[in-house]
Amino acid sequence: MNRALPFTAVGLCVALSACGTGNRNPSPGAAATTDASGADASVTDTSATNDASSNAGQDDSGSSASDTGLAGNDTGGESSDAGATTIDAAAPQDAGPADAGQVGCPKGCTLKEKCVDGKCVKLPLPCGGACPSGMYCDGTKCMGSGCSYPTKFGPNIQKVSYFQIAQSSQGCDLDGNKKPNNVFGNILKLYPAVNTELKKSIDDGLFVLLLEAPEYKTDGTTFGINGLLGDLDFSNSKCSPTSPFANCKYTVDTDNYAAGPSGTTCPAQVHFDPSTVKKGELQAGGTKGQTITISLPIATGLDVTLTQVTLQGYVKGPTKWTETKPAKLCGVITKDDFDKAIDSVPADSWKQINLTKEQVKTIIAAFVNPDIDINGDGKKDAMSIAMLFESVPGQISKIQ
Repeated sequence: MNRALPFTAVGLCVALSACGTGNRNPSPGAAATTDASGADASVTDTSATNDASSNAGQDDSGSSASDTGLAGNDTGGESSDAGATTIDAAAPQDAGPADAGQVGCPKGCTLKEKCVDGKCVKLPLPCGGACPSGMYCDGTKCMGSGCSYPTKFGPNIQKVSYFQIAQSSQGCDLDGNKKPNNVFGNILKLYPAVNTELKKSIDDGLFVLLLEAPEYKTDGTTFGINGLLGDLDFSNSKCSPTSPFANCKYTVDTDNYAAGPSGTTCPAQVHFDPSTVKKGELQAGGTKGQTITISLPIATGLDVTLTQVTLQGYVKGPTKWTETKPAKLCGVITKDDFDKAIDSVPADSWKQINLTKEQVKTIIAAFVNPDIDINGDGKKDAMSIAMLFESVPGQISKIQ
């Protein structure tokens, strides 16, 4: 199911699953797709503690700034209008074994490689590649789905109440130098209103991202977090989607779930596993990283793919998840993927903003250059990105 939204010269619609059904009014922004992969994408944010030590930041985006309460994070904008997401039904089949380890290899084996005897080797894809929508891979062949959608949710559900592109000085340590990586934050110098649009969309209840952790633990042992796209339930249409006390009800659609065998519960398309909470610090993603496609509202839409995605931040609640603040969603965008995204936009679309494809590449390259060596060949071939987020309690009332 596709929920395409109109694009404008500013704004960004980022989401984790499918542009599914519901009552999201069309608004400036774009759609995004997410793919759960099976490779090792573990990252550690060594700057997290420092981030939490201050609640004021510097705005280098050239736009109006406000203190959101996130540690050291000045968003460079006020509100936002972003939209929906699309879930790739083939996600669970996209990559190989659950743990493509990196031990003993040059750092940065790709999501389609595994470390073997000190070298990165290609992983065979089950079923020869991704199965068609509505089918799953049983290990050798694609099979029709027979799983059932879940009927119960929770008990630990969080609704993302704040979502912004971080300033370039904020991010996660993706290259092991104990410094934050987020070169993509420089895009705020080109489109300072992006975060304004994002915040407005969340405040208006147009962008609803839910995090569900049925087996939430705080003792450092692992559990999983589902990422689900939702809508504000009509039964509480006046409920504030950003209030920490409202505990609003939301509905989710079937596009949030992948195919599976008969007799099982359909798994969430977006699943952060392993996830851990220890002394209030959340780390989610790890050996089963995610791939997320973000559509930037340039011309008719510029789709860029994030890989090695992880969640990092701080949570509250010794027995029940009650808050996330501050937190980050981090990943990388390869230069090849970014160039392909630009090339895929029709020439006539670039003319709408009075630019050619070559001019767009030149302008963006002046602000956003690769800073990560993703495949360990000694060349920087990917751009780091970080999104800031917070979350408040919520409920899932039903699937529709």
